[in-house]
Amino acid sequence: MPPGVDADIFEDLHISIQGLHLCEVLPRPTELWEMVQLVRSERAMVRGEIYRYDGLREAYRAAGIARTIIQRLDAIRERTGPTISSLRTFLAGVDSAPRNPETQELVVAFIMISPRGREAVAKWIADPTGQTAEANGKIRVITGIVENYQKALREWRPVPPPPSSPLDKENRPQLTPRFQPLERPVTGPLFPTLVPENGGVPARPTPAAAPVAPELKPQPTKVAAAVAVAAPSASAEATAGGAVASAEATAPPASLILPRGVNPEILADVRRVDQTRKIFEETHQEIEVWEVFCLVMLEADATRVAVERLLIQKAKGDRQAFIDGALALFENLLKTRAQYGKFVRDLRAYLATLPVGSFGKETMEMALGFIVASMRGRERAQLWLAEPHRYKQEAAGRLEDIISRTMNYQTALRMLYAE
Repeated sequence: MPPGVDADIFEDLHISIQGLHLCEVLPRPTELWEMVQLVRSERAMVRGEIYRYDGLREAYRAAGIARTIIQRLDAIRERTGPTISSLRTFLAGVDSAPRNPETQELVVAFIMISPRGREAVAKWIADPTGQTAEANGKIRVITGIVENYQKALREWRPVPPPPSSPLDKENRPQLTPRFQPLERPVTGPLFPTLVPENGGVPARPTPAAAPVAPELKPQPTKVAAAVAVAAPSASAEATAGGAVASAEATAPPASLILPRGVNPEILADVRRVDQTRKIFEETHQEIEVWEVFCLVMLEADATRVAVERLLIQKAKGDRQAFIDGALALFENLLKTRAQYGKFVRDLRAYLATLPVGSFGKETMEMALGFIVASMRGRERAQLWLAEPHRYKQEAAGRLEDIISRTMNYQTALRMLYAE
């Protein structure tokens, strides 16, 4: 990075600017200081929401996305908004305070990032007349720092995550540069014009300020699923290969525009995980999500045949055969539990110590399932557990990535059921 630019702060600012564009879509116009504070505490959540928007684009509002991000922003505004309003009033009387609106917003965001900055603000607004001289020098220094970041944000960007999946469908490069220069430096505004206090309409986002993946175009006509839904015959049910023509076990329809980074094959596995969990719910067997992930993904063919047979038996009302089949499937799951149970308990405890923000239990359990169901995921996690302090930063980064992808698969699964 250019001199005077901290890589972590730069990345947080870049994510925050993308978050501002996203908030216009939600719609929830947001000020930079709000988004920066949210990113500092919930980076993975904001990144995950941005990734889903990049993949869904026009279908984003209808995808059933949780609006946790809005609730968190509202809480930040309620808690800190009055202080920011007083700070803006104070800065209007400070000679060294920048007059350029973009620089002003970055200065406010920078001041509010650190505890020392917030302490200084409390002193300034408590005694504006007596503190103006001291603030004048500090604001001059902060403005100089901010100008370095403005220049960097116009010329650099973080490298997007590699297009690999948590299940190793593609090889993930182990060493990649963290930042890369933009081919065309940003010349317009870095972020949307923020809504003034008396209300107003924010400017349209500048695409160059927040590079995103190319928009996926829908098919001109709706294409039916490759395999028709039909009631299988008795002979088909008994086929060892499990070639049952059931839409519940096939890949997503070709007409479905999947979120960015979602692999259709893995989505079919995730759907089968969901089906298997519902089977165990009906037979009241206690299971954990990671166990079902391993059952579905490590013993893919056998589990696929068993699940499809159980779905057929359930549809036909053959209750006894359904229960017997579910018990047999549960016995296979117990073998997985015996093999990996202690490892997963240790891993879950370690992941809980990583600084990745807070997410729902379902999301975290699915992310754990993705790690444990992958041979490379297990191997890497064993290194983390062997030297927890040495690998803490790497583990947090990889877990962030997997959580973001997990949330994409959760979104795709909801879309699949809606379709």
